[in-house]
Amino acid sequence: MSHGNPPNIVFIVADDLGLTDINSFDPLDRTYYETPNIDRLAVEGMAFRHAYTNAANCSPSRASLISGQYYPHQPIYHAGPARTFAMIGADNANELPPEKITVAEALREAGYVTAIMGKWHLGDPPEYGPQQQGFEINVGAYHAGNPGAWEGGFFEPNNNLYIDDAENGEYLTDYLTRKAIQFIDEHGAEPFFLFLPYYTPHVPLQAPEALVRKYELKRADRGHADPTYAAMVESLDTNVGKLLDALDEFGLAENSIVAFYS
Repeated sequence: MSHGNPPNIVFIVADDLGLTDINSFDPLDRTYYETPNIDRLAVEGMAFRHAYTNAANCSPSRASLISGQYYPHQPIYHAGPARTFAMIGADNANELPPEKITVAEALREAGYVTAIMGKWHLGDPPEYGPQQQGFEINVGAYHAGNPGAWEGGFFEPNNNLYIDDAENGEYLTDYLTRKAIQFIDEHGAEPFFLFLPYYTPHVPLQAPEALVRKYELKRADRGHADPTYAAMVESLDTNVGKLLDALDEFGLAENSIVAFYS
């Protein structure tokens, strides 16, 4: 870490990735899923094996993560209406209130350029979007909970309301990484906070055909058996590797903090 220069921060979030789906975290040492790049982060950095998300649910966990507040201290308690639950739920908000101070706002005040690329799920612009909560750059982030919210899902990123420059048929995970690397290249001379909450491997389960075929031919391993999900996990891992390689290529790795979370 460079003395005197604020570190760059890259915070990667996977959506619904299981703990044992990462090879180095699987107590059974299964090998059906392949995560060499995420494992590299764990081996070369710090692995938090007893860390717990604030809420085992989409929006509430993100609200706690981005605001730094415990689950009961922010008003998003679940991702859907409580009327369908077996118990009567507490009053629930679907948006993070603008008065909540986010990590992006705090870092922006400290001189960071801030960007989000991926899933927000805490409300819609112009009142409750990421750019109202400290993010200067927004790629693909609004209240959509998964790519099933737009036609074509993972294979039609341009149908996301906040994406318009994906290549024809470009896979969403690849696109977000490409935009993230472009951001790093353009802003490497100043401290940056890159929040990269991928939509993957949340449903809909969609992955490049070649990767799916690879796992269809691979022997299942004690409950790890879904070829499409496995392909999504490998795609995620490959893109984490691309990011790490980009930080090395741009000479930024030594002064950057990279965190991976699900």
